[in-house]
Amino acid sequence: MIINFDKILNDLSSRLKDGTPDLTNEQHLIKLWDVLKEYNWPVDERVRLLHNLTEGRFDKKSLNKMRDDGDA
Repeated sequence: MIINFDKILNDLSSRLKDGTPDLTNEQHLIKLWDVLKEYNWPVDERVRLLHNLTEGRFDKKSLNKMRDDGDA
């Protein structure tokens, strides 16, 4: 699978009020999750990416909730 990160970031930016992704902002990460879901990224890959981007700072319970909410 070829990943076009420019397109993903552009889509993410268009959903943010100021247009600038902040990967320390939990709301921005949730929007990133949604963008990746629309690009048909597997749940495990989304979890791995968010975990890597946040170096484990993202609440694991929140990641599991996102994974379980409509992603079965």
